[in-house]
Order: sequence, then C-alpha cells, then structure tokens
Amino acid sequence: MNNNNNSIISKISALLGKSNDILIVLPIQPTVDAAAAALSFSLSLSKSQKQSTVACSEPITVGLNRLVGVNKITDKIGSRNLIASFDYIEDSIEKVSYSISEGKFNLVIKPKEGFPPMDTEKVSYSYSGATADLLISIGAPRPENLGKIFHNERKLFDEQETINIDTSSIKQPIWQKQSCRSQEFFFK
Repeated sequence: MNNNNNSIISKISALLGKSNDILIVLPIQPTVDAAAAALSFSLSLSKSQKQSTVACSEPITVGLNRLVGVNKITDKIGSRNLIASFDYIEDSIEKVSYSISEGKFNLVIKPKEGFPPMDTEKVSYSYSGATADLLISIGAPRPENLGKIFHNERKLFDEQETINIDTSSIKQPIWQKQSCRSQEFFFK
C-alpha cells in the first residue's frame, strides 16, 4: 500500500473515531455495490457502538431487495423541523406571526389586501433538519446525484465533514466546490 493510501485511511479513521452519529447517503438509483457497501458499513459501525443511518432520496428498486438490511435504507433523514408548504403569489403575504392558545401552536399567515386567503387544501407538510457528526456518500460522483437529500439538507452538508467514496473516473474537486467541508476519496 502506498503512502497516499495510508494517508487516506488515516484521515478516514480519524473522522470515524471522533464521530458518533454517521449519515451514509446513496445516490439516486444506487448500484448493488454501492447499496451493499453502505449497508455493510452501517452494520460495521453499529458493532462499534456508532449510530448510523443509510439514506437514499428515492425508494430502493426491487433489484436491491435481496440485500440484507435493505429495509433500513430510508428516504427521510430530517425530522427536527416541520415545514408547511403552499403555493405562493409574490408579495401576497402581509404578515406571518404565531400565537399559543390552549396548548396549541398557531401559525398565522395574513394575506395582503386584494389577495385570497391560503387554501387549507393545498398546504403540505414535511420535515427537514437532519443531524449527523459525519456524512459519507457512497457511489455519487457529484453532490447532485444525492437528489433531495443533498438539496433539502444543504446546511448539514456545508457544516459537517463529508467523505465521498466513489469509484467513478470523475476526479475533479466537484465536492469541494459545493460543500466546503468535503473530503474526497476515490478508489479504483
């Protein structure tokens, strides 16, 4: 093993050693190899008393169902922040406020004069706000390949160390351009 590989292994080992909550992210439509690597890595981390989550933006395809633990791959990683989404007409909101009444939190959205009130039938709810000490991407040559997980949790990717393990021939520093805390490791 050459010195460069020793250096890479030392860096990964140091990052893993100081991390307790690790998010392993797969690209959209991961290969069998990437999914198997993520699941086996997650199992290895649990044996070391580390918390880990394996996530993929899209549902896993039937072709991967033969992998042990495939049911543990989730597309929902953030559950700290409730997001209420609705269609928005520019400059149509006068004021957003809240009140607490009878143990209920009430979000109040007041439309500007001349605009219709919000349609309660068109409000959708979701969560964001994942937490992790370390992010590991397996099989994604670019952050965009991670889909909505990368886009919805951009702050997490910007703030936490990210290891990108990828075997593609793309060796440009794409991750550094998009996530300042990224470390790239390419293995052939």
